[in-house]
Amino acid sequence: MSENFIGIIGALKRNSRDFPLQRAIVCEEKILTWEEVHKQSNQIANKLLSAGYCKGDRAAVLSGNCIEYYLFLLGVVKAGMSIVPIPVMTSVEAASTMLSDSCAQVLIVSESTCEKVESILESMADCPVKLCLGFDFKSDNWNNLTEWIKGSSTAEPDCDIHPEDEFNIIYSSGTTGQPKGIIHSHAFRAGDAEEMASSESEDKNITVITTALYSNYSVYAFLAALQDGGTAILMSKYNGLKFLEICEKEHPTDVFLVPVQIERLLNMPEFGNYSLGEKNMKWIAGSPLSIIRKKEVLELWPGGLTELYGMTEGTPSTSLEAHLHPDKLESVGCPASDTIIKILDDNDIELPTGEIGEIVGHGPTMMTRYNNLPKETSELVWQDKGGLSYFRSGDLGYLDEDGFLYISGRKKDMIISGGFNIYPIDIEEVLLKHDSVKEAAVIGVPCPDWGETPMALIVLKQGQNETKEDLLAWTNQRLGRLQQIRLMKSVDFLPRNSLGKVLKKDLVKQYESFAVQEDAKQ
Repeated sequence: MSENFIGIIGALKRNSRDFPLQRAIVCEEKILTWEEVHKQSNQIANKLLSAGYCKGDRAAVLSGNCIEYYLFLLGVVKAGMSIVPIPVMTSVEAASTMLSDSCAQVLIVSESTCEKVESILESMADCPVKLCLGFDFKSDNWNNLTEWIKGSSTAEPDCDIHPEDEFNIIYSSGTTGQPKGIIHSHAFRAGDAEEMASSESEDKNITVITTALYSNYSVYAFLAALQDGGTAILMSKYNGLKFLEICEKEHPTDVFLVPVQIERLLNMPEFGNYSLGEKNMKWIAGSPLSIIRKKEVLELWPGGLTELYGMTEGTPSTSLEAHLHPDKLESVGCPASDTIIKILDDNDIELPTGEIGEIVGHGPTMMTRYNNLPKETSELVWQDKGGLSYFRSGDLGYLDEDGFLYISGRKKDMIISGGFNIYPIDIEEVLLKHDSVKEAAVIGVPCPDWGETPMALIVLKQGQNETKEDLLAWTNQRLGRLQQIRLMKSVDFLPRNSLGKVLKKDLVKQYESFAVQEDAKQ
C-alpha cells in the first residue's frame, strides 16, 4: 500500500483488525465477517499473483449478485488488478465487445450465465481470456473458484497500490451504441465511498443493496458500507416482498433503490404491513424520481430520502436531501462543497443563474479516461479560462439562486419544434399528475410542419380506461402553447435498462414513423 493512502484496501484491513467478528457481507443464508472477507480476498489476490497475473491486468465478471462476486472484486483489486463487471442482460455482441476492449485475461461467471458466456467466447475471433473460473460450479473448461484458491496464503499480498492505480472499468452501455469503458482509480473509489459513508453514529451502518454489482450504483453502495465498517446485505435477485421482509428484520440504516423499484414498492398492497425502521435513508439514483413519488416516500416511509444525480464518469454530481428540503423536490439538489457545477450555452459560454444549458462539473471524483477512446475522452472535457477541467454531462438544466440544480432533460432528447426548445421532463411531470397515469415518457417525432413534435407514451394504472382524447385535453390545458402534445399512445410498458432508466432511443426508433402514419389517417 502506498504511504499515507488508505483507500478501500486499507479500510478493509482496518475493519478486519478493529471488529473482526462483525458481519461484513450477508447474502441470503451466507454470512461473512470482516476477518473472513479480509482473509479470503487475500487468498484470491495471492493465487492470482502466484498464477502469473500482475498489477495492471484485468479480470472480468459476468454474474448476478452473490457473496463470492464481492469477495472476488476485493481479491482482484488487492492484487493490483482491475475488475471489469459485465451486465448479465447485455447482448452477446456487446459482451464480446467489452471483453475484447478490456483485454481481460481472467473471466469468472456463475453457472446461470455459463452457457451465454461460452457463446460469447466462441463468437470472439481474438479472445484475451486465459483463465476461466466459476463461482458455483466446475466443468472441463471452468475451474471452481473455491477449489482454485485452496491452500493459497491468507497473508497480505505483496502488491503496492497507489491512488492513481486502476480499480475498475465500468461499461456505460450495452443495449445500444458502442459501450464505453469508464476507468476509475483507487483514489476515485475511496473518495466516492468516503462521501457517502457515515461515521457520526457509534452503530455501524446496515446497507441493503438491491441491484447487481455490474451496476456502478451497487459498487458505490458496497464500498461505502465497507469504508464505514458496516454491513452490506445483498439481494441475489430483487423481489419486493423479500425486500420488505429484510427491512423489517434488519431495520437498515441505508437502502439503495432505483426509481422503478420505489414505484413498485409504493404500489404494493402489502407495503403498509411492514415495519421498515424509523431511521433508514433511502438512496435513489439511476433515473429521475417524480416529484409525486418523492412526496409519497416522505409521507409513507419513515426516515430520510436522498436522490443522487451524476454520471458513471464522476462529476457533475449532486444530492438532494429531500427530507430537509421539501420545497426543492423539483431539483436534484446541490453539489458537494468540493464540487463545482456550471451551465453552458451552445457556444460553451457560462450562463447565469436560472438559464438552461448543458451541465458541466469539476470535482474530486472524475474518471481517469475512457478505455481505448482518446477522442471521446477529449470530447468529454471542457476547460474554463483558468484551465480547470470539467466533464460534460450531456444533460440540460439550470441552477437556482440557492445553488440547487434542476434537470430539463438530455441534450440529445430535447425536442426542437418550430425553432423552440421543448423539454420532455416538463411534459412528463404534468402527465404523471393525472390519476390514471402510472408511467410516462415523451419523445420527439418528425413533423412536416414544425420539424419535430412531442409524442407521449403512457402506461395507465390497472383498471383505468381513460380515453386518449380526454387525457390529451387534460394535459394540454396544463401545458404552455408550445409544449402541447398532439400525439399520444398507451403502451403496456416502457423499455428500461437495469437501473430502471427509460430507453428513449428505443422509443424514438420504434415510433419515429408514428407521426407520418397518423397524418396519413387524417
